[in-house]
Amino acid sequence: MSVKVAQHLDEESHRIESYLHPSTLAPLIKKVGEIRIYDQLEVIYTENPKLYVKTILDNHIEFFKLVRCFLNNDQHFIAALNKTCGNFY
Repeated sequence: MSVKVAQHLDEESHRIESYLHPSTLAPLIKKVGEIRIYDQLEVIYTENPKLYVKTILDNHIEFFKLVRCFLNNDQHFIAALNKTCGNFY
């Protein structure tokens, strides 16, 4: 849970304690959480694919460095690395 979401839930909790009956706390916290998540769906759907590809590329680069340095640039390891990373594209 992000810091902003947690902060928002804390603020709502304090408002409930001040102004509303305690029985409304759980349903309201649930609804606020759902709304905050719903508001972020577009970001989640548009940013996660970019993050996914970036993570795979970063991993490929790091493992390629390892193969080049420690495995004497062995073509079999490079082919296996490319094939493995290629399965995720």
